[in-house]
Amino acid sequence: MKIRCDVCEKAEASIFCSADEATLCLTCDRRVHHANKLAGKHLRFSLHHPTSTTHSSKDSPLCDICQERRAFLFCREDRAIRRYSVGSATSPSTQPITS
Repeated sequence: MKIRCDVCEKAEASIFCSADEATLCLTCDRRVHHANKLAGKHLRFSLHHPTSTTHSSKDSPLCDICQERRAFLFCREDRAIRRYSVGSATSPSTQPITS
């Protein structure tokens, strides 16, 4: 199951923006996050290549559940970022977002 872009609702999402709590395709990410300086500062992570982030792990978003530890999974069902999976890390509803 592919994650759809929250902006255009057509293309497959490639980016997760923790500030907007949104998934975006590359085209919409460029349009939204290059629109102004503030949006350009949002921390964004690749949904396809989680280890190729330009941010350090200390910059990764906090877990939506505990709000204490850094998240490394994106749950498609809950649309939440988590530090763990409810089932298992290999569950089809979760995928890594950062190293």
